[in-house]
Amino acid sequence: MEVVPGRKNGIETLGVIKRNEPGYLAGVQVESLSVVPEGMFSYIIPAGRYAGMTHKGPLSKIKETFDMIINWLSLMNYEQYDIVCFEVYDERFRGEDEASEFDMYIQIK
Repeated sequence: MEVVPGRKNGIETLGVIKRNEPGYLAGVQVESLSVVPEGMFSYIIPAGRYAGMTHKGPLSKIKETFDMIINWLSLMNYEQYDIVCFEVYDERFRGEDEASEFDMYIQIK
């Protein structure tokens, strides 16, 4: 496993989805982007307003939580911003275990 210089939190990993672009980015938060290991690249999650929710249960049911966030945004008259969604995985994450949890965030206007 590649060591990432300046990693901020040894436990957390991030998953990033850029709307209207294919793919999924997996990464970690770092103190600085001055040293990016070969074969890796940097991405800055844009500042802004985000709506968040904790996903509880197996990872395979993530779409249910995502749909709940989108429904909540509609009910509260928020619009999803066309930039980024991201997830934060920490010690609560247990994959397909029913006790698994992680946080999801969607950028809003």
